[in-house]
Amino acid sequence: MSDKSKPEILTIGFSAGSLFDLKEVESIYEKDGLRAYIERLKEMNENEECFLPGPALGFYLALRKLKEIVPPDIINIRFGMISKNSPNYETEPLFKSIRKYIADDSKEIDISKEFDYASFIDGESSIPYHKAQGADLVFSTSTEAAKEYYNNGIAALYIPNQDREKNLEMYKKKDNKIVLVSDFDGVIGDVHSEMNYQNAKLIDNVDPIEVFRLNEKLHRDVPMELGPLGNVVRKLGLIVEYFSEQRIDGKLKASDIPFKTIVVTARGGSAFERFNTTRKKHGINISQAHLMDGVNKNYVLEIIANENKNANILFIDDGKVHFDRALELKDVLSGYVHNDFTVGKIKADGNLSNDLKSLIQKTNNTKVKPN
Repeated sequence: MSDKSKPEILTIGFSAGSLFDLKEVESIYEKDGLRAYIERLKEMNENEECFLPGPALGFYLALRKLKEIVPPDIINIRFGMISKNSPNYETEPLFKSIRKYIADDSKEIDISKEFDYASFIDGESSIPYHKAQGADLVFSTSTEAAKEYYNNGIAALYIPNQDREKNLEMYKKKDNKIVLVSDFDGVIGDVHSEMNYQNAKLIDNVDPIEVFRLNEKLHRDVPMELGPLGNVVRKLGLIVEYFSEQRIDGKLKASDIPFKTIVVTARGGSAFERFNTTRKKHGINISQAHLMDGVNKNYVLEIIANENKNANILFIDDGKVHFDRALELKDVLSGYVHNDFTVGKIKADGNLSNDLKSLIQKTNNTKVKPN
């Protein structure tokens, strides 16, 4: 275990729309404007209506339960919510929803099920307020907002509000275990290895997959830098380590472990050493690793869902094809993460390092033009 005198702090923020289904009122705002939006909220308040669960509400509550299980000297998890509503007259339906679904409609306040921070910002940007709280990760139902968070130094997950039925099914899992399934390149690790693949796609007579493999072999002892969720997964690894030691000591059965982190990456077994070098360098503990060598990740996601029935399964990827496929799985919450490549900070240009070009030529007898 960590011998630090103070535990790590992990701060996770949520948009109100990720926790509650605001799709109807947001569509009124977009179509008919602010006054119609406010009138609908007033109507909801008068009729004692509240919002139904949003896509991430069940996962949030499962994280709250996990926090109650993990000793505070292992990690301190903080939670926040920011709503773009005004605190004056637009919040009543939201508070009714919080009372019903988060506070269990109890008259006695259970502070373990309240937010550590909350802001109601009347249409302003939520970014500086999450940043002021030191948010490590923010959940949002807007892909543009998630991109904006990343561009301002905060990792964010785009969790689409697909439909009411799936939201309710995910909410029902709130008391069960959590399985976090994450891609590696561009999520936990940096995006530069992926860029070799993207650059090779622009070069004639070169196999991009083979270029990726050769680069990872060439740099097998060189750890990658952390990607957008690298530090989040590192901190969550303290929980993985804690429950692993509980199991080793015979205090917990493997089937009863309430939290797992599983890596599912498109890189193949030949690229395992670079993956493991990176994991060890940054002190990241994970429960399982599946190196898919380009095979459809849904195959493993379905196995994970079957082995962890009724669990809160969150799959995170920076590849749109993998993200879109996972949206089709009824037992998996799919989240999309941005990085330097997806937001356009770096772009494929067809250039490879001279060392990698030499290795390609030596291995495949294929000449690659110099930069």
